[in-house]
Amino acid sequence: MKKLFYLVVLLIIGFSCRKEKNPELGFDFSTQQIVCYPKNNTFITFSIKPKGTNSPFTVKWNEPSGYLGEGPFKLALAANFVLDFDIIDAENSSQKFTYPITKDTIDSLKYDYRNQYTGNYNCHVTFSYNGTVVNSVDTITVAKNNDFAMLNVSYSQMIYNQSDGFYGYHSAASFRNDSIYYYQSGPLGYYYTYVYKGIKINK
Repeated sequence: MKKLFYLVVLLIIGFSCRKEKNPELGFDFSTQQIVCYPKNNTFITFSIKPKGTNSPFTVKWNEPSGYLGEGPFKLALAANFVLDFDIIDAENSSQKFTYPITKDTIDSLKYDYRNQYTGNYNCHVTFSYNGTVVNSVDTITVAKNNDFAMLNVSYSQMIYNQSDGFYGYHSAASFRNDSIYYYQSGPLGYYYTYVYKGIKINK
């Protein structure tokens, strides 16, 4: 009789803990940002927004296994990728989902990493040469180069150096939000420097 009692208890516990499949559960895939960089590097920032009648929801990730919660997440795409996760509602019902992210369909020109840099910048300029320092104000233009790995800053052709930075012949440029820092120096024997610190002119 005791064995039968324990068996019934275990069956009840097992039933209450089992996750029922719930086809009413769903989700929205929300993309916050896509950026395409040189060397075929693409980054997508996204979130998963669960839908259903019994909130709150839990997102359990299978792939990528290190993710927790709804995001946002920043995923580096080297090739096509399939997200794999379960959504669990407040009543412990669940539903498994997969979501393909197709890298081949992402337009690298539309999501060109240089889009965030291009424009005109109003700059404070410091010119230094042979102990003389002259301050002035000037406008410089940042534009795309035909080479995807390059950017034109004023009259300089700059090569992408990661981390929002570029370098060129005796020159370097870096960007942070709507600001630019641009440095240019003269060749050997003519040691002048120009330092530009500016803010993008919003039209």
